[in-house]
Amino acid sequence: MNKFARAVITVFTFLGSYYFSYWLIVILLAVLFGEEFDLKWGTILINVVSLALAVYLAKIVWSKNILTKNSTIPLGKYILTGAIAVGITGFLIGFIGPMIFTPDSNQGPMLGIFITGPAGLVLGAIGGLIFGLIKNQMIKKAAKNDPGSLE
Repeated sequence: MNKFARAVITVFTFLGSYYFSYWLIVILLAVLFGEEFDLKWGTILINVVSLALAVYLAKIVWSKNILTKNSTIPLGKYILTGAIAVGITGFLIGFIGPMIFTPDSNQGPMLGIFITGPAGLVLGAIGGLIFGLIKNQMIKKAAKNDPGSLE
């Protein structure tokens, strides 16, 4: 993958995960503390946690593994990357799409929060698992057919 495409995907991952985690933390704190929840004092902490999570996820997406011919990548990386990429894409499409197509609806963004975001997360994890199994199988098969690559 070229650097421009990786940069675009990384930026979307950063923005989507920051926005999603920020509002998720705000909602969780509001549900847990109810009327006692004061957004004014918690804003700095919420921003720091959301920023840390967004930077971590963007770093995962940006990093590129240098593999030898016979090494495999752990399935967890495929699953996590697939879940993040498809989940954030689904969330953004479901959150922003209804605001564009039906701006008068006040329940439009809930599509991304409750349906397309979680569905994208699950489908991305399943897709990452399938892709990882196939890719690792191909790497093992290639290493088996080329005995000189076992350096």
